[in-house]
Amino acid sequence: MAKLSSVFRCVLHRAGAAFALTAAFALGALAIPPIARALFSKAFLQSIALNSAPGLIARGQRLDEVKKFLDGKIAQGAYDPRMYALRGRLETRQKGPEAGFQYFAGLLRWFTLQEEIAPLAEWARTCALAGRWEDFFALCSILHDYGEVDFINQLFLELTRAGCPVAEALRSPDGLRFIAFAEWDKAAAAPVELPQEAQASLLRMWQLERDLRLEGSTVEAGPCEDVARERPEDLRAAFIKHNRAEAGVSDPAQRTPFPPAEQAALLGPNDFTHNGRKMSNGFWVSKGLYEAAFNPPKPEAVWFVAEGTPVLGVYPLVLAELDGDVSIHYLHCPRPFPELLRRRDGRPFQRISISFVNDFKDESLGQDRNIVFQGAYAVDPSFLRSPAAQGPASAPSP
Repeated sequence: MAKLSSVFRCVLHRAGAAFALTAAFALGALAIPPIARALFSKAFLQSIALNSAPGLIARGQRLDEVKKFLDGKIAQGAYDPRMYALRGRLETRQKGPEAGFQYFAGLLRWFTLQEEIAPLAEWARTCALAGRWEDFFALCSILHDYGEVDFINQLFLELTRAGCPVAEALRSPDGLRFIAFAEWDKAAAAPVELPQEAQASLLRMWQLERDLRLEGSTVEAGPCEDVARERPEDLRAAFIKHNRAEAGVSDPAQRTPFPPAEQAALLGPNDFTHNGRKMSNGFWVSKGLYEAAFNPPKPEAVWFVAEGTPVLGVYPLVLAELDGDVSIHYLHCPRPFPELLRRRDGRPFQRISISFVNDFKDESLGQDRNIVFQGAYAVDPSFLRSPAAQGPASAPSP
């Protein structure tokens, strides 16, 4: 019996030892993932951002890890435009296209991303997904001047497959303006069938505007009644007529005063402050925020009259903020020309903030991208009800 009891105790000891060893292995195995994550998380997150972030964002996987890495890199001042583009795409994926738009607006307003295509291209895509077609075509115009024609074509196809009404937007006044500016009306393969009847005259007006706004273009001779045939008399139509008449005068000093000289400006060149300091003239020569306020009554829309100087064919890009409502405008004009500014909801506004976001100087070429601001003028209410002022249809969210 004693021998049997000894054997039993031996078995129990061995079983206990085996159990303890097994438990130790189990606990060690459970501890490996946290230890591994602690040791290799930085390298792991970097591999996500550099190699697989676009796919992970598209599939909605590990978004918090991707966001942590991108925010960390941006906080460190990493100068890689892909990081900013991916961060904006992630914001759109998590919070919707409008949140993505606001992220890019804040990014371009405060960060210096000189001559970078990736954030602008991703921002254009976000604008279309948010139904911001005026902003979308403004960005397509600057991308066109950067030579990104193939990207624009691919973006049109991608958005069409995603259910966005690209063809409908291209037939809108803003779309026709972009088609004329990009000279797709002369191309062999236009993105949409060019409009007929009523919109054909509108396209003609945009063609005339393109010839007048782009430096070095020749303006066809002939009567100018076709310029304003489809819309009421307004400051912008007056500019088209005036600049067409002055197109043959090469010396600016010999040109007659432009139309606003005969009208009272709601805001003049000296009414703006730049980063908190009062402006002394209308020359905006540095990136930053230019702000002013209207005296009562508040306007529903204004003509923002300015001209731009290009660097390598790319003109100033600005963000206009009207009491918090942000819109994008590409000032591709080497002579004074009105840009329509209004809120998306049509409400009157009191404060106007203009952010000049792509200031750039090329010492080797002697070119400096600047803005010469002439003034802000009232908009005839009849223009806001005209076909040329109507916006295109909105797009569905992804």
